[in-house]
Amino acid sequence: MNKIQTVIFDMDGTIAFRNTHDASYNSFFRHMGLEKQVQQITDKYNDKVRNVMTPENHQRQFAETVALLRGKAAPAPEEVFPSIPYAPGFTQFCQYLQSHSVNTGIVTLSLLYAANRIKEENSIQLAYANEIHIENKYFTGTGTVHVLFGSKGEMVQKAYQALGGTRETTAYIGDSLNDVDPWKSVALPLGVNLHHPECKKYVQAHFADFNEILDFFQKNVELERKI
Repeated sequence: MNKIQTVIFDMDGTIAFRNTHDASYNSFFRHMGLEKQVQQITDKYNDKVRNVMTPENHQRQFAETVALLRGKAAPAPEEVFPSIPYAPGFTQFCQYLQSHSVNTGIVTLSLLYAANRIKEENSIQLAYANEIHIENKYFTGTGTVHVLFGSKGEMVQKAYQALGGTRETTAYIGDSLNDVDPWKSVALPLGVNLHHPECKKYVQAHFADFNEILDFFQKNVELERKI
């Protein structure tokens, strides 16, 4: 395997928001007082067994959900997420990667609201997530799906290419069956906090948390320092 120069992360369940009840998507709409209405919309479109949607259903679900926000004042991300519940060892792992000049990114099916907060707190270079539109500090009731169900592998490729990486020099870390395509798109697919036994067949190794991943990287992964 070539030296790793880029690491891309999934967000919910992987680097933060491990408690399903406190997932970033749920937390945002709970803060907005819309949790029950949003859950009803999600239940209409979601495959509860595999926790996936068709791309068409994802577009419909997102459009119907963000429409509920029309005219509401947009809170600051720090108000919605005053303290990000990071996975154990994640911040230390980011610091290790930064000390070796490794590029990092986030690709998530969740909201840019949370992804940008994590990006800024951990000096991560980019975040691809789904966007809720704001105009003059109020929600417009519209949004943009940047990461569609079924497109996550393509978005991971787009992310590492934007960071100057290639398939051969990239690792991806995820936790669920939504991460199968991203795992297939990189040289070093890793799992953490896996939610389904089937995930194991798609990863080179899997771990309980980022303390274990840091140990694995220090012992087994050669990183490419950029001059």
